[in-house]
Amino acid sequence: MGHAPGGGVGRRGDSGVAGGGDAPGPGAVGPLRRTPGQAALPRRLLPQHTSIIITANGTFAGSVALRPSDDAHWLEHFYLSPEVQGRGLGSAVLRTLLTRTDTTGDPVRLNVLQGSPARRLYERHGFLIETQDPIDIIMLRHPA
Repeated sequence: MGHAPGGGVGRRGDSGVAGGGDAPGPGAVGPLRRTPGQAALPRRLLPQHTSIIITANGTFAGSVALRPSDDAHWLEHFYLSPEVQGRGLGSAVLRTLLTRTDTTGDPVRLNVLQGSPARRLYERHGFLIETQDPIDIIMLRHPA
């Protein structure tokens, strides 16, 4: 993927994605209940489409998935640890991923929650609202 300020960006290899089970968590009253979206997460979050962001000192900083679909790639599960937010790492990762999709001529689609500050990041990188409801905003970016 390339190098980003403050850390490197690598590809996920053989390691899987840790999933939540049905065991009670700390302080839980009973078994954890998975929503349909959470239950589908292991099926959608495929290791071959997941990148891991590593900080300069080698500690985990976040992850992102870029999943191909019929008419676009979906940018999903973009997470950065609060300790590294606001330092340009998210923009650097997004630029790297969008350079790839621009090269192949593929649009990129994502879902962001209404009111999320991440929306500003996506708008700065050319994403426009495709559709929205009271909870979610679906954004689309055509290749540059």
